[in-house]
Amino acid sequence: MFTRLSGWQRIGIVLTVIWILVGGFWGNNIGIHEGDWAGNSLSICYETHPDDWTGCRSKFDRDFIQAVKYHWYDAAIFAFVPIPIGRLGVYGLIALTQWVRRGFKSST
Repeated sequence: MFTRLSGWQRIGIVLTVIWILVGGFWGNNIGIHEGDWAGNSLSICYETHPDDWTGCRSKFDRDFIQAVKYHWYDAAIFAFVPIPIGRLGVYGLIALTQWVRRGFKSST
């Protein structure tokens, strides 16, 4: 019913799971950093309006939420898009290597 996986297939699965975790974290981090301008704007607001902390904070809350609205989308793109591209690249290299090797074998 089930076929056993080769060592290379197991390595591929492990690397895929690792990439999903690392790529997702990386993409999420990039998505969160898209809101850095809102933090900088908050600092400037505090410096220019030291008596209006509530107004500065409410503006920051609106701006930051809007800026990082798609951070999970970024995480998903970074985590899942490279996987089929990488797998196609690896399978393409394997097929190319096998094709070149067949060319060096003598035909009988």
